[in-house]
Amino acid sequence: PYLSKFQGRPQEPTPKARWHSLFGAPKPFDRHDWYISRCGQSRRYVIDYYEAPEEKPGVPVFHLDVRPALDDAESMMVRF
Repeated sequence: PYLSKFQGRPQEPTPKARWHSLFGAPKPFDRHDWYISRCGQSRRYVIDYYEAPEEKPGVPVFHLDVRPALDDAESMMVRF
């Protein structure tokens, strides 16, 4: 597998991030779409980047929510 395309989309929250923010969850500070090619097929993955409390002063902590995008039925099966 290899990264065939990378797209930063910080101004476009994912549907999941939008949904959770409606209920008071923090919004991600960044979003990326990664296209991974494997065995002649490409699959898009969505990555939301969240800030987390520092465990040590001056050392930033991030949480990533990484999941296949719901582009087709096969991606849905992989995700659920």
